Amino acid sequence: MKSYNQDRQKEGKPMFPPITYNVLYTAIVVLTAKDVASNDVVKDWVSSGAPLNAAPIQALGGPGLLVAYALFQLLFSFGAGQSAPFRLAVTKLGVTEPPFSSPLNDETRDGAYFCSSCGAKLFDSAAKYDSGSGWPSFWRTAGGGVEYRREALGGRMEIKCSNCGSHLGHVFSDGPAVAPVDDPVPATDPGGPEAAFVLNDPTVRPRFCVNGAALKFEEAESGSGRPELNG
Repeated sequence: MKSYNQDRQKEGKPMFPPITYNVLYTAIVVLTAKDVASNDVVKDWVSSGAPLNAAPIQALGGPGLLVAYALFQLLFSFGAGQSAPFRLAVTKLGVTEPPFSSPLNDETRDGAYFCSSCGAKLFDSAAKYDSGSGWPSFWRTAGGGVEYRREALGGRMEIKCSNCGSHLGHVFSDGPAVAPVDDPVPATDPGGPEAAFVLNDPTVRPRFCVNGAALKFEEAESGSGRPELNG
């Protein structure tokens, strides 16, 4: 659905509304919980007082994980992604927040984006654009403060804060087209002279697809230039 939205955006067509994801996750919770509740093994366990030492792991394991995942995604969508536990899940465990769940995806004010863990400056509003993916997207970093690691599973290029190692998201070779008026990219960015890897298509910029929970935004005219990291 995310790539479908990006294609429709390029064609000038309406995109799937963000609420579609919440409806999907809610349906997963309801249908899975209903299926578990109708399981005879689970019924017998509940009727016996649901003792933890006798939990029917095989009956609860897979469905329980599915419900937990869907609830986790729903909580993100309703603003929990700004709280410390969810930020840690993203930055330290590499969890991906659901698309369209971060208010930073719709942020259009001038300013800078800092690592939510250590406060290092990572991106700025001059390079932010609406990719249609549902995550805050940038076509360059603010100063090259990002490191790259190719994931063994799937081959995606992970991006991390080079100052503290926090997981930020991923970078893809499907950003906006290169334009002569573009600001020069930092040397270590994809397309730069010291880049760690080469983009698939030299006519486009990279798309830094970043979890909003990994970022703190500071508006340009707010003064200090560094965000508060509490919470």
